[in-house]
Amino acid sequence: MAPVFRFLSRDQALRKEVLPMTNFKALVLMISFVTLVVMIMKEK
Repeated sequence: MAPVFRFLSRDQALRKEVLPMTNFKALVLMISFVTLVVMIMKEK
């Protein structure tokens, strides 16, 4: 979980500089969220 946390904090810093890429950020967040859900489902 630590790398994901570091990625999110770095992403917040990038957001201030790259506002037009908010759609791309949302897409990346959705993909990572879906990946997380899939990993949780596999463990059960």
